[in-house]
Amino acid sequence: MTPKYRIAGSCLVLLTLVALPAYAGVKQAGAELLARVQQAYDRSASMKSEAGEYTLRLWHKQPGKTETDSHGEASVAISGDKFNISVKWLTGKKTIAHEYAYDGKRLVCEGHSVAKSSAREADSIRRWFTARRYLDPRRIYYFYKPNETRIVGKELVNGVECLMLEGVHRHIEKDGGRRIETLRIWVAPSMDYTVHRFRHWIEGGMMKPLGAKSLYRELNVQFGKYNNGQWRPAVVTRDEYRVDAKTGNRYRDSRLVKTYSPDYKLNTPVETPIVSAILE
Repeated sequence: MTPKYRIAGSCLVLLTLVALPAYAGVKQAGAELLARVQQAYDRSASMKSEAGEYTLRLWHKQPGKTETDSHGEASVAISGDKFNISVKWLTGKKTIAHEYAYDGKRLVCEGHSVAKSSAREADSIRRWFTARRYLDPRRIYYFYKPNETRIVGKELVNGVECLMLEGVHRHIEKDGGRRIETLRIWVAPSMDYTVHRFRHWIEGGMMKPLGAKSLYRELNVQFGKYNNGQWRPAVVTRDEYRVDAKTGNRYRDSRLVKTYSPDYKLNTPVETPIVSAILE
């Protein structure tokens, strides 16, 4: 099976928060927290470049079929709106290569120009591959609404004490049915409030009838640190779950592990030429 990217799926954030309201049961997130979320968004948006490599491993399982195991590697060079991105996957004995390039005007995917909506499509591709998205709380924490963000407790994640922030969002489906989504992130005060876990539950809709909340997506992140003290993503693991339409049982549809090179650069000048040969 050829690995397919789910472009709209970033679910992990790196927040730099100075102070949080004291936890006393479920309570509304304070103004200081919300201000720091905005600052984290502004800071990540100000980062204009990154470059480096990371490895990929993807497991994919469908009901009644054998789980596939694919290995890949990615090379990323982004400067402003422009980018060169190449990915190679090894599935069994077959190697599959993907290449994407954007020069600010023309987008090329797999050697073919994308004439329509190039800027919009280029932004989607760039956001999926960029490591900076892990520093962008409002892009990752879907449906972010300040007045609906709550502090719901504390918990250890891999031995690190984290505060849990949560939002609950209610939707009406096109057929009139209801869907309730719960999103929660775990932030570590001892590590500059980096986010170590993200979970997304769905009740109703595609997962389960109302009254049966089911885990849809989970991300876990391990961090490294640059010499200047800035945290960076080191290993990101994303699990996605589905419900078998025949049995009603929940199963893990896929697991993607992304391991960044220690030399991966964030917000530093990009030496790799941005205009790829496929744009020439």
